[in-house]
Amino acid sequence: MSLWCRYRVYRLQANSTKAFQALVKLHDEGDLDFWQAPSFRGETDIMVNENQEKELKDFMGFYRIENSILIDDLDRFGFKAQRIVGLFLVLFM
Repeated sequence: MSLWCRYRVYRLQANSTKAFQALVKLHDEGDLDFWQAPSFRGETDIMVNENQEKELKDFMGFYRIENSILIDDLDRFGFKAQRIVGLFLVLFM
């Protein structure tokens, strides 16, 4: 296990009552970082580190929850955003 962990943000969509109820239970009892409360037939974004990713993938597969990766590497995404803001400040301030 390395000291540095990559964080990903998954976007999930629970399209069945069973999947939605499982997602609510995971939200209430799990240790994953939900960016908003679960939504039935809506989008739910969850941030996981590389140590939590297998648990989430197994969960999504078991309940057949549609998903996609919203942000592949949150640290790199944040770094790029900081560079853009910094450039903006240099150019326009």
